[in-house]
Amino acid sequence: MSFRNQFFLLLLVLFVLVGGDVVYVALYNEINLFFEISLLLATLIVIGLLAYLVEKKVFNTFNDMRLISEQLLSGEVLSNEVIEKAIPEQKRTLQILQRLSLEIQEALQFIRKIGEKDFSMQLEYLNPQEGLGKSLIEMREQLQYISEEEANRNWTVTGITKFSDLLRDNQNAELSEIGYLFIRDLVNHVGANQGAVYIINNEAQPRPVVECVAAYAYSRRKFLKRTFQIQEGLVGRCIMDNEVIYIDDVPEDYIQITSGLGEALPRSIILAPIRVNEITYGVVELAAMKKFAKHEIDFVKEVSEDLGSTVANAQINKQTRELSTKANEIRQELEKKEKMLQEYQNKLKLLETDLLSKNAEINSLKKSLQS
Repeated sequence: MSFRNQFFLLLLVLFVLVGGDVVYVALYNEINLFFEISLLLATLIVIGLLAYLVEKKVFNTFNDMRLISEQLLSGEVLSNEVIEKAIPEQKRTLQILQRLSLEIQEALQFIRKIGEKDFSMQLEYLNPQEGLGKSLIEMREQLQYISEEEANRNWTVTGITKFSDLLRDNQNAELSEIGYLFIRDLVNHVGANQGAVYIINNEAQPRPVVECVAAYAYSRRKFLKRTFQIQEGLVGRCIMDNEVIYIDDVPEDYIQITSGLGEALPRSIILAPIRVNEITYGVVELAAMKKFAKHEIDFVKEVSEDLGSTVANAQINKQTRELSTKANEIRQELEKKEKMLQEYQNKLKLLETDLLSKNAEINSLKKSLQS
């Protein structure tokens, strides 16, 4: 029997006892000492039972609730055993407190996971559509976004430093070797499958063309003998527009027709101009079986422009070497001709000396004949 029913039953008994005494006095208009004493004892017993019931069921319940609240504050989860031992009136409240304690523990664990940058935990007790659960989900999404942005920035900064070092350390290498080292590391860094570097050859006749100077696909160096006209295909379009081209829905025959790689059907393609001060020197092309993220596209664009400075310097160095070679050839030719001229002058001097000698002999013979 529940506490409420027990309490009301004792109150009813007390009411009957007191009411019975009043009725007895009213009916018989006299007082029976034995009856009154018995009634008084019964009333005292009922009052005692009421006091005991209130003490045990009410005040002890309050004390239990205080202890349970202290347990909840310390982070403990209310056990089912405690609920089963409670009076019926307490059970619903304890069940609510148990649910609340589970939600608090889940919220604490959820926050700890976020602090460890683990954003995979799902809510079991909290409602993700309202209240605390909704706030926690929104907080996780914001922190996950911030964490991803930070990771992307670190990835970009690390990559730019890496490629700056690579280009600086190999600035005096041949353009084909620079292009290979660059595209190899770029393919690996952004998680692509294949890539190529195309450079404009302005010395080609009868008009400039775009040549593949380096290619890398599926962890191997490729030697592609590909040449494009300035306005041909995606490579030519990238040169003419001088802007990044990104395609993430590639038709089945697209890689064979308009791209330069032709290795396999990718899911997405990036073409970035190799440029310095709006002057385009070529194109970097990447193909992957995945979609590129925005920070990856921005990274390819930035390092391709860094490559542009290296390509410009390489072409200047090449021109300088060619001019130096021509200058050396001219100098050697001049030295050779100067040597030949010196030899001719020496021969002329010998001839002049010989002529003077012969002329002296002739004059001597004339004087002899005259005398």
